[in-house]
Amino acid sequence: MAELQEEMAADFLKSEFIFALQQDGKGTPLVKLNTGDKYQLVFTDAVEFSRFNRNNAFKPVIVGAAQLPKVLDKEAKGVVLNIMGVNLPLAVNRPVPAPADPAARAQAASDQAIAQAASAALQRQAAEKKNN
Repeated sequence: MAELQEEMAADFLKSEFIFALQQDGKGTPLVKLNTGDKYQLVFTDAVEFSRFNRNNAFKPVIVGAAQLPKVLDKEAKGVVLNIMGVNLPLAVNRPVPAPADPAARAQAASDQAIAQAASAALQRQAAEKKNN
């Protein structure tokens, strides 16, 4: 069992997920579990995202697993993976805040630009798929 958990953790860290971001870019959907803890929704693929986003209230943003603690909503204790399918809550450990040196800010800006470009590509693919 320990080997399986190790393998799953390694695969998880290599993964990328789709975050649902409100169209105005000012928020993300959260779900409150029976424990009262809030979790942010993430999706493994465009199909799972579209099952949730039937009314097009959200836009997709691709985030690598390593970036999850940095971009997670401040109220969220973790993420819920594919809420319309497997519905798996996963706690996310948050890092200790890093110093705000210029190199770190530059890296964050680069990461954000890459995420925006990937999100735009995903939106184009979804639009092309819809038109075909």
